[in-house]
Amino acid sequence: MLITIVEAVLASEDDMDRMLAAARDQITTSRQDEGCISYTFARDVLDPLVLRIVEIWQDEPTLRVHMKSAHRARYLASTRDVTHTSVTARMFDATGERDLKLYITELAAEIASEARS
Repeated sequence: MLITIVEAVLASEDDMDRMLAAARDQITTSRQDEGCISYTFARDVLDPLVLRIVEIWQDEPTLRVHMKSAHRARYLASTRDVTHTSVTARMFDATGERDLKLYITELAAEIASEARS
């Protein structure tokens, strides 16, 4: 079962810069973890003080190993004194994934069919 974690962190400019610098090691090493499908940190285009983090894991056991990893502990230690104005985090599980392009193609065909009716 796929596990997806979605986080949004609002921080000051100085703290954001520190978080991004610390994230480089975290991202590189996490992407090598067994079960890591995707691991991304990105600044929000409309609000550069928001850091969006999206992780996709093969299953909960591989996520648990990651949560206990030395590189995660390093990241948390290096950002421990960062002041987060706001943090939202959600975890989702799914039974599988679907190809988005195929879904859009199928939806377009459905819309076209309904328009002809």
